[in-house]
Amino acid sequence: MATGRNRRVFFRLPVQMPVRFRALAQGMETPWTMGNVEDLSAGGMKMVSERLDGLDEERLLGGELGLEIEFELLESDGPFRVPATVVWLERGDDGVRRAGVQFSELPAERQAALQQFVLDSCRAR
Repeated sequence: MATGRNRRVFFRLPVQMPVRFRALAQGMETPWTMGNVEDLSAGGMKMVSERLDGLDEERLLGGELGLEIEFELLESDGPFRVPATVVWLERGDDGVRRAGVQFSELPAERQAALQQFVLDSCRAR
């Protein structure tokens, strides 16, 4: 099985939507900050934010520092708030940091709702 960036379990939907996030580690959390989602799946997302530059890359990629992510979908039952693990980081041609994140503990019913949103959005295009 492929790992990291090349592993695809769920279909990814290209989107542009806001996301709030903060870094979490044992006994520490940073303030909420904003970013944007560039693609979304039932298992994770690609997000972009200048605020990712202020986080320790080694701790993020090593799993010692995680993220808590919050975003909203149209027609959902409130915001999705979920812990996530950063699986890759890169700097785009625009100089802004991007991260691939995998959702850590998304309840099955929320994952199903997210997967349905992605599929419905793809059909509507």
